[in-house]
Amino acid sequence: MLFALPFRLTSVFAVAIALSACQKTDTSTALSNHICEVSDVGASALTACKDGDLIAFLPKSWGNEQLPIIAAAQSCDFNKAVVYNNGGVTCVFNGARLRAIVENERKAASAPSQAQEKPAEAK
Repeated sequence: MLFALPFRLTSVFAVAIALSACQKTDTSTALSNHICEVSDVGASALTACKDGDLIAFLPKSWGNEQLPIIAAAQSCDFNKAVVYNNGGVTCVFNGARLRAIVENERKAASAPSQAQEKPAEAK
């Protein structure tokens, strides 16, 4: 009889813990159902994906294991789950960093080079 009481108490706690995991999820924070599949992260990802979309970065070529990490650094919301391996990365898209990178690259490409800005020296 002494053994039966702790066993029943343990069973009640186990059931309570199991049922507490069955709570209804908050649908107001649900992610987008759209999945963007991109093979390069850059301006093309900005046109294909919106913030909150699930992005799957699947590079066309293999061999550079840094590509998925670079893609994650540029386009993932790190407040959500990020899944990656040497073949790609899947995460929730947050384009803020990527927009800034693309804008900086555009500015750098449109800026005149320093060699063109220097006037010719008079002899």
